[in-house]
Amino acid sequence: RVKKNPQQPKQKNPVLCERARKDLEALNGDAKIAVRNDQGETRFLDMDEINIERERAEKYIDIYCD
Repeated sequence: RVKKNPQQPKQKNPVLCERARKDLEALNGDAKIAVRNDQGETRFLDMDEINIERERAEKYIDIYCD
């Protein structure tokens, strides 16, 4: 996942652009999205969390992609 602050000015970066696009594609798909917590345990994102991550990925695409 892209960890940069989405409020920063646009900085084109093909690697981060591709990562954000892949994240958005996964978030828009039908598969459940699994994440690891601080203890290393896996859990699935709920719909509210998926929507937040989708918005974040869209911001990163705006920042890093042409």
